[in-house]
Amino acid sequence: MFSNNIFLQDIICPHIRKKNKCDILLCPFGHSYFEPQYQNAKKQKLSHGSTTSNALLQNNSININITNSHNNNFYNKTLHHKKREINDNFIYTDQLNNLEENVKNNISQNKLEIDNIGPKFIPTLHIPHETRVHFFKLIEQEFLRIYSDVNENKILAQNTSLEKELEILNSTYQNKSIYINSCKNFIISLKKTDIKKTKEIPDNMFLNFKHMNISLSDLEKYLLNDAQLQSAGYILEIPIPKTQTTDIFFHCDRCNMPFSIEKNYTKCNYHWGKLIKTSYEQNKIYSCCYENNTDSKGCITSPHHVFKITSPSKLSAQIQFVESQAPIQSSFLTAAVLDCEMIYTTGGMELARVTIYDINENLLLDKLIKPKNEVLDLNTRWSGIKSLNNAKITLSELHNIIFIELKLCNSTILIGHGLENDLIAIRLIHKRIIDTALLFQHKKGLQHKCSLKYLAKKYLKREIQTNVIDGHDSKEDAKATLDLLRYKIYHDNLKN
Repeated sequence: MFSNNIFLQDIICPHIRKKNKCDILLCPFGHSYFEPQYQNAKKQKLSHGSTTSNALLQNNSININITNSHNNNFYNKTLHHKKREINDNFIYTDQLNNLEENVKNNISQNKLEIDNIGPKFIPTLHIPHETRVHFFKLIEQEFLRIYSDVNENKILAQNTSLEKELEILNSTYQNKSIYINSCKNFIISLKKTDIKKTKEIPDNMFLNFKHMNISLSDLEKYLLNDAQLQSAGYILEIPIPKTQTTDIFFHCDRCNMPFSIEKNYTKCNYHWGKLIKTSYEQNKIYSCCYENNTDSKGCITSPHHVFKITSPSKLSAQIQFVESQAPIQSSFLTAAVLDCEMIYTTGGMELARVTIYDINENLLLDKLIKPKNEVLDLNTRWSGIKSLNNAKITLSELHNIIFIELKLCNSTILIGHGLENDLIAIRLIHKRIIDTALLFQHKKGLQHKCSLKYLAKKYLKREIQTNVIDGHDSKEDAKATLDLLRYKIYHDNLKN
């Protein structure tokens, strides 16, 4: 046989190249790497290798695709390929380390870019984020098809997909299997949906509601008749005052325990949240503390029990009702948005703040009202009122301001959400009413009403009443009510 040196003697030994020493006996490779005749060749290869490597990195002649930043095997393969190329060109170890850091930085930067597109990452979820991104993209594809004939369809499809995916996530209570099935069912329903035109998109991205002019004829279409008002709980006539001295005990409006006004010394334990259904609990739980309704006595303690009077005759006995009259002058308030905040007193629930806007969203009135009876609870979580030190006017003085200064009359259209409660608090009888709680009907029927917070989020894409500690703001609620009416008018006009 012929000697190996014939083929390998011109190749420098790998051990010499790595650690400048070879301990292998009768090694077939060449060991003349450090002889003078090889020094020039070494320098030429080093300079040529460095130049080639830099050119490759700058010009991207080697295509390193790092689109899948989550694939560690791809990262190792890419780095191994680059190390091999560098070794072939005699690049030193510090250059290898620099390249490794560059590859890692590119991967981490690309990962951040991918995470910014799609649902927001929530580390506490039991559902993997990759699963959410997967179904988000599938939902987005369907909305891109549905909105293909709509201007700015990509933005609309992405925003709608983010909203729908989050709704599915919240409705499945972090159960992975339920989440996956819900997403699949929703995607199937989208596949059955036809392509929509621009006029069929009920979204406020095509209209700035702040600049929408509402005419009186637009408002007339949404006025409630007497039968609708009466079924919704509105008081249409001034009730006859009727007092009953036998009402010694009342039922607490929070914990439903009987108590006496004169001996209201016991503390009230209650839940401020609502009872909700869950997929993992047999019984309903409270939304405030997630405790079971069968064995929970309350997560909040109040020093007093509170109550609310619902009988019109008893309400009239506490504070007399007034009725809006015919206009005295030719000019009067044509339409206004009304929202009130109430507190608990020894006389039941009383008015504490009133806010009125005109139809162009100009603030007409925002006042704190001095209650007639002693205050038991400011109801801050819902009323947003922390003190009544700045309350200067009484309810009777408020009536004069409304009728004389604001020129409210029986021809004025009052707009509100669940306005029957506000009118009872003001003790006002009025029949020209637009109630957004009835305009946007609940899916279970007229006996149920959607909250203003829910309607604002669904139709206006607006979050209101988010501050649990500071409570509601009557200004914010009144503006949301007016914008809901604008949305309704605009959407109905598109259908005609």
